[in-house]
Amino acid sequence: MADVEENKGQDLEANFNFTGKKRKAKGKGGEKKNDEAVEETKTTEKEVQSEGQGPADAVVEKDYTYEELLQRVFEQINEEKPEKPDTKLTKIKPPQVFRVGTKKTMWANFLDNCASLKRPTEHVLQYALAELGTNGNTDGQNQLVIKGRFQPKQIESVLRHYFSEYVCCRTCKSGDTLLEKENRLYFIQCQHCGSRRSVAAINKGYQAQVGKRKKE
Repeated sequence: MADVEENKGQDLEANFNFTGKKRKAKGKGGEKKNDEAVEETKTTEKEVQSEGQGPADAVVEKDYTYEELLQRVFEQINEEKPEKPDTKLTKIKPPQVFRVGTKKTMWANFLDNCASLKRPTEHVLQYALAELGTNGNTDGQNQLVIKGRFQPKQIESVLRHYFSEYVCCRTCKSGDTLLEKENRLYFIQCQHCGSRRSVAAINKGYQAQVGKRKKE
């Protein structure tokens, strides 16, 4: 009987399934290991993602050559540089100069040259006579008759000096300007860039060479 009870106790112990509890404990340990493995996998994936978002995936700048860098610099300068208006060249016909007798010179197209410069004939006449150091006046055909013998190159030089001083804009080099007078002062107003500057009153400055120089 005792053997039977012992066997029954063993059967009860077997039915109580201690081994099952141990298996469950093993199962928990296995689940923990599985969870740890999953967490390690997630952490490694996060690390991989973080590494993927690091400097390796950042925009890598190209190694430019000297010529390419120079080209980029010029492109940036052109982008930031303000655009200048296109300036048109002022075309002036060469002065037509003729001799009148032995002591006078005629400037035949004087009126046309004044129109090309867009300046009053009186102002150009005053400047030309001051620069040439002589006197003169216009005849009935608007031709300027000057006292003295002058070469065409001398008249051209006077026109160039006048254009530079009383016509040309110092900012954009345009010849499209207006000569305005305010309180006895003259100003040049540019029609291209809008700049404005004052000009000096006409006085004796550049003197054209008249006749032959005396030998020392």
